[in-house]
Amino acid sequence: KIFHEYPCVEFRKFSLIILHFSPNCFGCLRASILHSLAILQSSCDDQTCLERLLDSDVVFGTLVDLANKYEPIREEIEMLLCRLSLENEKGTEKLCELVLSGKISGTVLARSLNTFPDSLWQKKFRGLLKSAMKFNDHDTTLAALTIIDKCLVDAKPTRKRIYRKLQQRRRGIPTDAPQNQLDCRRVPIANRCLDDCLTFGDWLSGKLDFSNSNSSQAPPSKKPRLRSDTTPDTSKEHDAWLWRCLFSPWIAVRAAAAKIIVAVAAQPGHLGAAVSVLLRGLPMASVAPPAMTDHFFRAAHAVIGGGPSIKARLYAEGLHVWLIRVIYKECKRMHEEEQQESRMDHSFGTLLRSYVELLCLMLTGSGVETMKLKAARDHILVPLFQSTIFLKRLSLQIFLTRNLL
Repeated sequence: KIFHEYPCVEFRKFSLIILHFSPNCFGCLRASILHSLAILQSSCDDQTCLERLLDSDVVFGTLVDLANKYEPIREEIEMLLCRLSLENEKGTEKLCELVLSGKISGTVLARSLNTFPDSLWQKKFRGLLKSAMKFNDHDTTLAALTIIDKCLVDAKPTRKRIYRKLQQRRRGIPTDAPQNQLDCRRVPIANRCLDDCLTFGDWLSGKLDFSNSNSSQAPPSKKPRLRSDTTPDTSKEHDAWLWRCLFSPWIAVRAAAAKIIVAVAAQPGHLGAAVSVLLRGLPMASVAPPAMTDHFFRAAHAVIGGGPSIKARLYAEGLHVWLIRVIYKECKRMHEEEQQESRMDHSFGTLLRSYVELLCLMLTGSGVETMKLKAARDHILVPLFQSTIFLKRLSLQIFLTRNLL
């Protein structure tokens, strides 16, 4: 009884301190608040006190306002909110509501995922991503990308073990084993034995849950999906958010997004997904400011330089043809701008250099280099030679201009 009553009495004292504090000494007030917050965090271990804290407007109202106004106590209040949401669905919902309403930063959810991992991580992670897409601020976006990268790093050893077992299964099992043991040891991997793939948009909207993917709540496997059923929130918002991160004006966000592409490529069986992202991002990089494409091209170099198989696949996709054509367009544009003297800054030629380096990386250092050169007909060589002519003229014009000066 004493254990139940003591934290509740301290909580009532804390409410009086918050509502009727003296403005004479900020240090004394801060010490009293920190002491009360420490007691509140320790009282979360008691179920009765926890329920009272979750139903109180002081914690999710007054404390949140104080956290936004006073930096010295913000961290302790955020830790209290994280502690209230630990293995508590009601506390998690209230915390997500505060984040999505903009009353508190989404980094609180990231701190909860890192400091207090629990079974409700999907709801917190979903709230963090929604907050990053909605507000598009630096801290929340960077925190969301960091959590995604952490998940990929943690999942890599598990995926490697699974793929190693699948490779052992493909090599075969000793034939002297009984037939019933062979059937029991087989792993069903045929598509007909698997459910429909869970889309990220459906998971983000809360329609699907990874932990309940095989439950009866899953949608029918043969139900057609109409265009009108796909809302922008589930099909376009997260896709646009990814490209905003890759070509963000914040260098830390660009670096974190590019790191995710490299991490996806390192996942067993997910190299094709990373290549698909790069193929979609190359046309976007041609229209983005050159200063915002640095980390994207670094990720492209890391993925394409992974081995000859990737270069052969990109060659089959026609990436070399596209690169040569875009190099030709960029050289022509630079030549025209130099003649008109319409643009000349520090980023002049940055995009051209990135595309040329990517083309050189793709055409060299692989076993399929001879095949690529033999297949390079006039439709590839002509724009490449024209690009060289444009660059030669541009270099001569710049050289003559410098001599005149």
